Amino acid sequence: MTTVFAALAAAISTFSARIAHAVGLRVPLGTSPLEETRDVSSIGEYIRAIYSFGIVVGAFLAVLMIVFQAIRYMVSAGNVATQQAARTRIQEALIGFILLVGAYLVLFTINPALVNLSLTP
Repeated sequence: MTTVFAALAAAISTFSARIAHAVGLRVPLGTSPLEETRDVSSIGEYIRAIYSFGIVVGAFLAVLMIVFQAIRYMVSAGNVATQQAARTRIQEALIGFILLVGAYLVLFTINPALVNLSLTP
């Protein structure tokens, strides 16, 4: 399972720049997702869009993993090995989520400009 996620992450990171260049990436850069999109003019804006997307996807995957493993724990029918495996995966998902949020909070606490990823001073 971990190998599948690693391969997927590698494929996305490898081909995202090529795809974005080929199709002319347009991302909403305002505060509302309903705002009009515009062309990304700098690498800082592109990285910020990928960073924001990565945080949302990471949080979604962590919650999805917790739910899936909780269901696995409940239907294990008393099988101790399956319960322990599900409990371990839930703990790992929680640790990953805490690291994800913690990294953002540390960067924001040090300097809020670090999470904006702007190349202009």
